[in-house]
Amino acid sequence: MDELTRESAAAEAEQLTGAHVGENALAVVEETVAAVEHTEAMRAMLEIGKAAGRVQSAQVFGNVADAITVSQLQQMKATHKDAGLTWEQTCGLIGISRRTADLYLKQAADLGDDFFGNCRRLGVSVRTLESARQLPEPVRQALAQGEVVDLETVSKEALTDVIKQLAGEHAKEKSTAQEALDKESKAREKAEKKAKEAAEQAEALSAELEAQKEGLPAEDRAALELILAEERKIIPWLVRVKNTTHLEGRDKHFVARLVNHLNLVGELALATGQVLGSLAAGQEPNEELINRGASQANQACAAFDQRDPYAGI
Repeated sequence: MDELTRESAAAEAEQLTGAHVGENALAVVEETVAAVEHTEAMRAMLEIGKAAGRVQSAQVFGNVADAITVSQLQQMKATHKDAGLTWEQTCGLIGISRRTADLYLKQAADLGDDFFGNCRRLGVSVRTLESARQLPEPVRQALAQGEVVDLETVSKEALTDVIKQLAGEHAKEKSTAQEALDKESKAREKAEKKAKEAAEQAEALSAELEAQKEGLPAEDRAALELILAEERKIIPWLVRVKNTTHLEGRDKHFVARLVNHLNLVGELALATGQVLGSLAAGQEPNEELINRGASQANQACAAFDQRDPYAGI
């Protein structure tokens, strides 16, 4: 409803109110407003009806593509709600699907109204236009501005061939670029793998050099570090157990099992130390005698836990 119509309706309401018409004045105003709104809806519907009529007339001559322009589509999409229609219903009235109408608008937006209109006038297929829309923006602009072919004299077949050729070149360039990216990605992964391997080798060499500085083979240093790591875990815990003075509530079975296991660890550590000490002193260790305590502790621990003894002890 335009401003002039609203002012006229308001003036009429004021005149009726001044005449003490009362509630009748409000009813008259509402009727006036409704009539104006109905007129606007009818006007929008009329415009859409005209477009539909043009399409129906064009169908007789087999030229539906030229019956509706992009500007008309844009106008109808902006005003179809005023006519009380959905966009799908509006497209149905002019004889095309909503998908086709939206595709036309998208193609016109990317290719330009003039170029799109020329293509539709020549009868270039929607599929070919879609191929043109997928071209890089500089190529699309050159094509739409007539820098590639003369749009005023070009035929449908010639224009279609040009678009297909450009699309093929673009697809080839895109494929080549993708292949280059794939090669670069593979080369980067290969380089990263080599770098990782080199870093691991460098780390191993560094560890071996450190071990040689201390007069130890690398595997012995690794064993020593493993023992130290386990020692850091268990020593603080054993200290807490050793310093426990209150055993009330402790499970006697747990205490007995803990003692058995600690005896086993102690006997095995003692035996290992005696063997290494003898070898370091250039003596042949009496392993049977040395291992006897550890073996007894192993058997006792296994019997307590009702399992097989540890192998090699």
